[in-house]
Amino acid sequence: MSNRHGGFTLVELMIVVAIIGILAALAIPNFIKYQARSKQSEAKQSLRAYFMAQRHYFSESDQFTADMGAVGFAPERGNRYAYKSMVTPTVYQSRSAAVLPTLSAYQGLEVDCFRIGLGACAGQPVRPTLAPFTITYESGTVGGTVDTGVTPGPNGSFTFEAIGTIDNDSDNDVWMVSSGTIDVPAGACTDQQQGVPGVSVTTYDDVACP
Repeated sequence: MSNRHGGFTLVELMIVVAIIGILAALAIPNFIKYQARSKQSEAKQSLRAYFMAQRHYFSESDQFTADMGAVGFAPERGNRYAYKSMVTPTVYQSRSAAVLPTLSAYQGLEVDCFRIGLGACAGQPVRPTLAPFTITYESGTVGGTVDTGVTPGPNGSFTFEAIGTIDNDSDNDVWMVSSGTIDVPAGACTDQQQGVPGVSVTTYDDVACP
């Protein structure tokens, strides 16, 4: 009768550990991308809310405005994206403290560094270099990469922008929504897209450009 007890040999254990390591190496990057994609929903929802707020403001004032407070744009605390109604806002709403400041007018809204608690959180993330895209308004088509802003008046227009870090690298995710149609060509950091009025598009996909 044998006294040998059942068990794994060292070689067998090493093989199991190696298999687990390979599976983890394959799964973790996909999981990180899945998490980043889920965070992008914040930008899309917020841009849709801003579009509706601007349309409501237009129905009452017969023009658009760059003032986020005037249109009632106030996303919930904990936002990972900064929002801009012009390329270079003159006033930002800071979100670096427990209590938000009272402002009469502001064209930028910072990342909520107080709530998300990132050590190197940038309240005003920098827009990366964007591939050329075009926006077709009722008044005509404009091209280039600096189209965030508002044209006032009864025949005015607007384009709104969200910028945020979603996968903890040096690049920033960029989304836009407009009263016109945004045409984005396919590129290294974007897929070909067409965002009709009210539909957001990504002009720099941080998930596609790690």
